[in-house]
Amino acid sequence: MFLGIPIIGDFLNKSIHICRTHLYDNYDRLHFMLTAYILGFFVLLTGAKQHFGNPIDCMLSAEVDDIGSWKNYIHSYCLLYGTYRYTFNSTGAYFPKHNKDSSVFYYQWVPFFFAFQLLCFMLPHWIWTWMQKLLYVDMAMIVEHTNDLIVEKDQEKHKNKLTSLVGYVNEYFKYRKLHKIGYLPCIFMHPAFASFLYIMTKFMFLANVIIQLKLVSVFLDFDSWTWGFEMIMKYLARPAVQSINSIQFIKGGDGHISARKVSDFNYFKNFPILVACDYHTTPSINAPQISTSQCIIPLNIVNEKLFVGLWVWLIVLTGLTIIGTIGWIFRLVDSRNNERLIYSLLKSHGNRHISAFAGYINKKHMPDHRYDFVHKFLGLDGILLLHFMREECGVLKTQEVINGVYEKFIEDYAKPAKPTITKKGERTDYSEVNFGNDEEDIFDRKMRV
Repeated sequence: MFLGIPIIGDFLNKSIHICRTHLYDNYDRLHFMLTAYILGFFVLLTGAKQHFGNPIDCMLSAEVDDIGSWKNYIHSYCLLYGTYRYTFNSTGAYFPKHNKDSSVFYYQWVPFFFAFQLLCFMLPHWIWTWMQKLLYVDMAMIVEHTNDLIVEKDQEKHKNKLTSLVGYVNEYFKYRKLHKIGYLPCIFMHPAFASFLYIMTKFMFLANVIIQLKLVSVFLDFDSWTWGFEMIMKYLARPAVQSINSIQFIKGGDGHISARKVSDFNYFKNFPILVACDYHTTPSINAPQISTSQCIIPLNIVNEKLFVGLWVWLIVLTGLTIIGTIGWIFRLVDSRNNERLIYSLLKSHGNRHISAFAGYINKKHMPDHRYDFVHKFLGLDGILLLHFMREECGVLKTQEVINGVYEKFIEDYAKPAKPTITKKGERTDYSEVNFGNDEEDIFDRKMRV
């Protein structure tokens, strides 16, 4: 139904496309999927009541109540221009008039505030999706095609798709060094560029949820961000109250019943249900009148539950996001963990390619060629890609792809093709990347010519 509406249809189609990029984890889903769905439900719930129901009901005088146009005008005026809290004192009803402490202005903006929050939770992932265009390798396409291997039943097609995918991954990582000419290419082709962008996205998610906690407090006019905890404790400590009009009978812990004149409707100051509104009427040209009406905002009964629930969820989401962000940082910078990950995926190879690799000698690191495959060939971006592939496509399909790339790596390194150095100290062949020869060694050879 919504797909026929241009704006909503485009929004949903864009969101579905984002969900298919696969470059996210479960912590990201909590932000741009689960929280977005929750806020979308809040928008529909509060917006339907406010725009299609009776968001405010006021008790008007008889002469005004009999005139339909005046009645509708007063209700709209009180809704749009705000009200103030209606309280009781020892003598009865008390109207404190408009001031900073008594005025209530937020309730008419609740649906729009929830909609703004929804966009804020979608924004970091939209930015991450856009930043993927800056990468030298299309990670989303690799993960998507790896995922397609799961449903491919034809063996020949499966083999062809796997071969094409392995060749694509190998070529991009193999020739990455050739394009690092100049400052900008050195940045965009850096082996940790994608990892840096993804960690920045994690911090954007974290910053957004913290900012949302502060915005909710400001929007509801709370002085502290701990207002949700205080409201929950106040609600749990609330005594059993039975109200008759404006008189409430409160049963204490000792069984003694006392009566006092207070308003249970305004038990929570920031979510008043019983309010007052001042409006101007002009019965005649020379006799303008200012009248005060008692109003009720039934939607605030729902608003207080929604905002308290949202506050609890934002607190939980903040903690989970911190855990997820720290986990990803350690996952990427821990070289031993990265080696264990690759070695576990390559364990099926054993030593069957060692004989073909016998001519290759690593001068700076341990003789195991897998070390260079992890740290020099793949780099942090390759590790990040493998994490996405393993989480979205499973270990088996990830193992198929990485083993194919590893075989290509072995073939290139078994018989490294060194660029010819001329008498002028220039390379004559840039068709192959010689990962087995350090750039420092080639530079020394140039200087000796």
